[in-house]
Amino acid sequence: MTQTEHPETPTPNTKTKPQCHIHDNVKVWEVKNIRANVCVNNEDVKEYKGKHYCLFHLPTKDKDIQEFEKSFRDRLEEVEQNLAEIEKLPEEEQEKEKAKLRYDFRYIWFPSFLNLSDYKFEVVANFRSATFSAFANFRSVIFSAFAFFNSVTFSASADFSSATFSAFANFSSATFSTSAYFNSTTFSYSAYFNSAKVEESSQIFFIRTSFQGISDFSQAIVKGYLYFEAGIGEFFDGEWLDEKKTEPKKIERKTSVFENRLEFAHVGAEKPERITFNKVRLHPSWFINIDSRKFVFTDIAWENHKGRKSELNEELVALIERDFQEPHNFQLLTIAFRNLAANAEEFNRFEEASNFRKSASECERLERLNRRKTWMPEFSIHSLYGYLSGYGEKWGYAFGWLLFIWIAFAVIYYFAQGFEGKTLDFGDSIGYSLQVMTLQRPEPRPETGLTRVIYGMETIFAPLQAALLALAIRRKFMR
Repeated sequence: MTQTEHPETPTPNTKTKPQCHIHDNVKVWEVKNIRANVCVNNEDVKEYKGKHYCLFHLPTKDKDIQEFEKSFRDRLEEVEQNLAEIEKLPEEEQEKEKAKLRYDFRYIWFPSFLNLSDYKFEVVANFRSATFSAFANFRSVIFSAFAFFNSVTFSASADFSSATFSAFANFSSATFSTSAYFNSTTFSYSAYFNSAKVEESSQIFFIRTSFQGISDFSQAIVKGYLYFEAGIGEFFDGEWLDEKKTEPKKIERKTSVFENRLEFAHVGAEKPERITFNKVRLHPSWFINIDSRKFVFTDIAWENHKGRKSELNEELVALIERDFQEPHNFQLLTIAFRNLAANAEEFNRFEEASNFRKSASECERLERLNRRKTWMPEFSIHSLYGYLSGYGEKWGYAFGWLLFIWIAFAVIYYFAQGFEGKTLDFGDSIGYSLQVMTLQRPEPRPETGLTRVIYGMETIFAPLQAALLALAIRRKFMR
């Protein structure tokens, strides 16, 4: 017998009544359990397309909707009555008995509007592989224990706004065909939307949503729209305008969207411009193994993206905790920074793009240092490029070093001898150094070997540093 095959109807020689087929994809090992705990067994099964189904699992709207709704409410009340009985037990036994109890609605085919607004699920709620053919209202629902919506099909809109998931929430492999709302929803633990399918006509909204654990969207297939958005000023530190935009006020960081970690690797986005992040706090390492160049990022509070070694180490350690080991964590993070830089450049966020490029270059430098396994500083061309101009992104660095070259050589000229028998005072040495920097061949000419070497070194170093300054200025102001 295969995994999806299970006994459904009796042979012609027996008098046993046919049993519920449940679903084509139901696992053979769970058939008996579902028939015992989920199926409506107080009435005969109905035949549909050559298979038999109970009232709950009949996959069509052509069934007794009033009886369906009554049976569903009876199941809710049954669990509530069992909970009331459990509360009469000694306190040390209550949790043990609650762990055995659950709302079990696996594979149910809901034919009409489902309104569970403000309901409280005290124990595990299992809607795995259910089908909601009409609007499903879970607004302000409280899930006190695990909530399973994996492999669920939302054929119509679903509203989970202001719902609270106090434990694990599983929407993996769920299919969203129209709109779904998770606005102001709280996920107190991990929320899994991995391998979910967002159809072409679907829009999924996560506005002011609080993810306080892992928020996993890895390998999701996104054909429609995916929105992540927070409120004005809510997820930023420092000065921010209030909602009336009258005067700045101090905003303290609150529990934010993606408080711990977003998993977005290998998301299949046919139209990546339909994925939007607005006014949320993000980490670059959350966008590894994904092409983020066309995502829409607006007013993002990026963490660890300015190219500082301490920041990059935090991102690299976070990847190690996710089982991405060296050197792959360096390489993946570098690619993520390059993609984010291209995104920022495309949408004219030039300073942000500059920070991302600098971070990518610094990550490459750290990878080489890690391979060498040494505490000694690196003096390669790549590292010097970083020290002297922030990898061509920091004009202040480049200008500072150019100024240092000018003054340093002026001091050397002041103390040096061998300029055709003439000693330069400090004012003359300043002007002399500036003329050498600008390749004007000033007088007096150097006579000794030492002064010629010094003179030649400045004619090399100063123009090179000036070129780095010009590059950094161009990247900042002349795109």
